[in-house]
This record gives sequence, structure tokens and C-alpha cells, in this order.
Amino acid sequence: MGDSKDEMVTETMIVGVTESGIIRKRSVKRRISRDDLHAAKDRKYGNDKEDYIKLYERVMADRAASSAVEVLQERWRMIMFMYEDCMELVKQWDEERLMKQQKRRKRRLLFLSFVSLPFLLVIVTWLLARLCW
Repeated sequence: MGDSKDEMVTETMIVGVTESGIIRKRSVKRRISRDDLHAAKDRKYGNDKEDYIKLYERVMADRAASSAVEVLQERWRMIMFMYEDCMELVKQWDEERLMKQQKRRKRRLLFLSFVSLPFLLVIVTWLLARLCW
């Protein structure tokens, strides 16, 4: 892609008019040559594994890049540790809530049984007294 005049198009658009003059907006659009278009179509990504490996080794040879990668890996470990800790805490909260619900249900059932038992005894004795006498 070159900078020749036939590959560039300049557009001028009038944006507004003021007391001092006209405000114009200029934009430059570059055209893609046919050679660049065919080269982009023929390019296949992921097939240059040897070049990627060389690039990786060259980048990792730089001490600043490798230390930045180590820092990011350590941060990722810290984030994953915090995430797992939070998920464990949420699981523990859910288990505690479930245990509390079960205790409430047992208490309600016991309360209802102890409250209803005397009434039931009174009704049964009344029925027996009515039938026997």
C-alpha cells in the first residue's frame, strides 16, 4: 500500500458556518490495492508455528516481559484463590441456611404436636365418655 495520489481520496465536508468563515472537515481515505487485497485473502493464520515459537522465545528472553508474565500469573493465582475461597464461603452459608431451615421445621412440628396433643386427648375422652355413658 503506497502513498500515491491515486490510492488516497480526500473528502472535504462543510460542517458549519460562523461569522469568521466556514468550518470544514477533511477526511483522508486510503484505498487498498489489489495486491494487498490478494495477500490478505491468501494469509492463513495459525500455520506459522515455528515463527510463533521464535517470537515467543524472543519476547520471553526479555527480562521485563518475562517478569510481567510472572506478575500476571501470580495475580491470576491470587484471583483464583480468592474466587475459590468465596465459593467455599457461599457454600458454607447455604449449608448453614439449610440447617437453620430444618431446625425451624422441626421446632414447628414439635410445637404443633405438643399443642394439638392435649386438644386431641380432650376430644377423645369426651367421645369415649359420650359413647360409654
